[in-house]
Amino acid sequence: AALLEHITPALRDVPADLPFDERLERGVEANVLQSVAQLRAISERVLGEGEPRPLVVGAVYHLDDGSVRVLPD
Repeated sequence: AALLEHITPALRDVPADLPFDERLERGVEANVLQSVAQLRAISERVLGEGEPRPLVVGAVYHLDDGSVRVLPD
């Protein structure tokens, strides 16, 4: 249940009337992008002025074929 509380905000903009497969894919992408935004925000708060920032990118791993798709910012 706690995990769902973190994912649910990312799913609010995913239309409920989409076919299941498309809704699932968009939901996964939305969750990844939300996580990227959170990691970037945390690094801004934690790192001091002038310190190099980590490169945070979002990607989706496809279990069916092992491919990885990097998401645009």
